[in-house]
Amino acid sequence: MPWRQVVRVALAAGEALGKGFARAVQQELKATKQAAATQSSRAGHSNSEAKTNLAANARLGISLDESLQILNVKEPLEEKLVYRAKERIDEELMRREETPQKKENGTN
Repeated sequence: MPWRQVVRVALAAGEALGKGFARAVQQELKATKQAAATQSSRAGHSNSEAKTNLAANARLGISLDESLQILNVKEPLEEKLVYRAKERIDEELMRREETPQKKENGTN
C-alpha cells in the first residue's frame, strides 16, 4: 500500500515539473519572438526579414543583439565601416609613400 502512495506522489511531482517546464519553454519562445520583433522594428526590416530573424532566433536560441552583447562587438555594419575606413587610410599611406620615392627617382 505505501508503494502506491509513493508512486502517486512521484507521478504528481513529475506532472507538476512537466507543466512548469512546458510553461517556461512557452515563455522563452514568446520572449524570443518579442525580442526579434523589437530588433527588426528598430533596424527597419521588412516582414519577411523579421520572420527570417525570428526563425533564426528560435532555431539558435539566441538573438543577434544578445550575441553581439555577449561577444562585446558592435553591429556587423559598423564593423564593415571600420574595416573600409582602415583600408582607405592604408591606401592613402601607400600613396604618400610612393610620392617621395617618385620624387627621389626624378619622376612625377
